[in-house]
Amino acid sequence: MRIVFLLCLLVFSQLASSLPVHADGTVGGSFTVRDNIPPAAVDDLIVAGVTPYSVELKWVAPGDNGDNGTANEYDIRYSPSPISSGTKWAASTPIINNLDPKPAGSNETLTIEGLLPLTTYYFALKTADEIPNWSGLSNYVGVTTPLEYLIGGDDDIKESQLTGPRPLSDPVRLDIQSKKGVVYLDLLPDGSLAHTLIITLDKKNLEITLQKGTVLTDQTGQPVSVVVLESIQPFGTAPAGFDFQSTYSFQPSCVADTAIILKMRYNRERLPEGANERDVTIAYYSQNRWVPLPSTADSATHYANTRTNHFSFFSLIVPQPGATVFPPDGTLLTQLNVKGMTVSSNIIEQGESVLVDVSIANNNNYEADFYLPLLLNGATLDTKYIKLTANQETVETFSVVLDEEGYHTLGVGPVSTTVTVKKAEEPTNLTWLRVPLLWMMVGGVIVMFIVAFINRRMKNGGFFHRF
Repeated sequence: MRIVFLLCLLVFSQLASSLPVHADGTVGGSFTVRDNIPPAAVDDLIVAGVTPYSVELKWVAPGDNGDNGTANEYDIRYSPSPISSGTKWAASTPIINNLDPKPAGSNETLTIEGLLPLTTYYFALKTADEIPNWSGLSNYVGVTTPLEYLIGGDDDIKESQLTGPRPLSDPVRLDIQSKKGVVYLDLLPDGSLAHTLIITLDKKNLEITLQKGTVLTDQTGQPVSVVVLESIQPFGTAPAGFDFQSTYSFQPSCVADTAIILKMRYNRERLPEGANERDVTIAYYSQNRWVPLPSTADSATHYANTRTNHFSFFSLIVPQPGATVFPPDGTLLTQLNVKGMTVSSNIIEQGESVLVDVSIANNNNYEADFYLPLLLNGATLDTKYIKLTANQETVETFSVVLDEEGYHTLGVGPVSTTVTVKKAEEPTNLTWLRVPLLWMMVGGVIVMFIVAFINRRMKNGGFFHRF
């Protein structure tokens, strides 16, 4: 052990002798100090502006080292769900930007182009210095881009006010000739409709029937007393095999406790050659895509009809030439045996997805096409058209993203289950503890070595024995 000690002393003396010593006792020489301090994490990211196709973000620039200096680059990403963890950050899409960070404390602004209307986006960012040392994850922000309204010159708003006493048993009819109308609903004290209301818009190309007693609630759960109906330009991508023919907006987005009857007139002359009128369908916009609703087409009146509990945006879709489109006939579900349904998890956080596996069987002795709707809180969320051979059994999987906190019921046919959505928790950033913990570990090892060395010397007859 003495030999090891002497060797260490010799090495230390050689290292010390290689450094110039000045008269004042200081040691001279060149040293390389590695920069291991990352920029501070941004905690004030906000959405400063939004258009149907762009979002403007703002934040205060951090520094090169913490909140000092000037950083080197930003990594800005977006996702359809909250970016609340490192895992979700890694799965998010980077945004190509040439933004040179400003000195710490400066205001940063970035406009992100090329987005889609009526789509929810979440944003977050990280900052790096020249090494690069990367900061922790910033706070995330979310926004839904608005819809771009393209209104012609004949679209003056027609307001229809229900006034004066009316027999409660008689339906009220409102005929709005223009392509945009504001309707004031006549409500009872409990928020329900006092009359059955039949509204036609755009020269009767759209007809909506609201039954007496129906309660329409907005996203905050409050009864809706004023609605705006409008003919708008199609947006997004039509369901596979279909093209848009006409699209309407019903605002504010709301839920009805009683199914509402929706009728949209189609132009037979604009149908593709050879298309079957039974394939004309009404779709509604949900979770950033158009979902076909169980619809029936009346060849005598040229109306497609459906019922729905969710109201926001609706489009009349028609089959493409040569496309194989299964008839969205809700009665086909009664011929399909839904044997069971399972979900990947009954408790998730906001913005997480849940997989729904549905076991189904064709109990007929012949091949058939089936319509399989997935319901969320009683309204159609997604649909599948399935071709099954005679007596075939299979499992169909739906993927659902749930953003709203609370209890939600997912159902297919006669089976259903409840999924609880919890509020997403912000992760705790412990990056600043890494360096102190590292030094504590190194110090602990050194102390353990010294204690072991002293104990060994004491056992051999004292610390200075043999010296």
